[in-house]
Amino acid sequence: MGSRNNPCPPSKESRESQAQVTTPMEYDQSVQILTNELQQGIEQIRAVGWDGIREGANGTSYNVGWVKLLVVLEVIGVLSELTVVLVRALGSLGDLVIKFAKELRFRKTLSMEFMKVPNTEVMFSIWDTRVGDYRVYAEANIGVDESWRKPGFLQAEDHPVVNVSWFDAQAFCAWLTQKERVEGKIGPGQRYRLPTDAEWSVAVGLEGERGGSPKDKNVKIEGVYPWGTQWPPPKGGGNYDPSLGVDDYNYTSPVGRFASNKHGLYDMGGNVWQWCEDWYDGDQTSRVLRGASWRSYAPDFLFSSGRNYNNPDLRSNRIGFRCVLVGGGSL
Repeated sequence: MGSRNNPCPPSKESRESQAQVTTPMEYDQSVQILTNELQQGIEQIRAVGWDGIREGANGTSYNVGWVKLLVVLEVIGVLSELTVVLVRALGSLGDLVIKFAKELRFRKTLSMEFMKVPNTEVMFSIWDTRVGDYRVYAEANIGVDESWRKPGFLQAEDHPVVNVSWFDAQAFCAWLTQKERVEGKIGPGQRYRLPTDAEWSVAVGLEGERGGSPKDKNVKIEGVYPWGTQWPPPKGGGNYDPSLGVDDYNYTSPVGRFASNKHGLYDMGGNVWQWCEDWYDGDQTSRVLRGASWRSYAPDFLFSSGRNYNNPDLRSNRIGFRCVLVGGGSL
């Protein structure tokens, strides 16, 4: 890719064009059923508001769709006071909804939450690793590089951590894995790591990519963006360069500020570039970056198929990372 949006110009070359969690038919059918019902729930909430929803949940008549929606919200920790009445209201449908919701949303670790992404064997953090998450790690370990504390602009605890190298991200994942194994939160066969390039493509919604290395796949699928197919990006489509006029941030924004994608993942486009596990090509000198950043504006960088790459020891205020959990489907 060209260097105009690169976190740092590539040193060698310019841009060139244990439980599996596969999705059985039964799961697909459950997803479709719940999706339809949740849509009814959203419409019901819009019609009567939250006060009406709460009153209805305690009454004798209710819409199955919005009750399901509230149960999902409860499972992810939003409306805990409604647990008993909602599960009771669901009756025989409760098992399906709760099973689906628990499978969909794994659990919280630090301030990270993990979501099952169909057709991968991992669970994705729903957002980039935050400043607050990284602070816990940095304060628990001696010798962590301090660059993350000096991004060059103001950041709150809920902004994505930046100025972290690929090696820094690996160290964070290794620390979190060890910490949670000791605490009994994950099993010996589970671990945190960075997503692979292929996993990231699935998570962003790409289908049918062809090629061997990430370099081979770079911008091969044109005109498809994390928000859809229109150009320029719509207002609120993500945190990109101010010249695009789609958001109100000059630098990083809080994670989760824009709409999630179909897998429930936030900021799969914009905010910060995300390190991936893979080498960019056979030279094995640069690691893959995906997702663009708050300084990206060129269409090819914003393509869902767009890749960036850089030396794994680079630290930039346009680069962060997202964790995945291997083996998360077994819990």
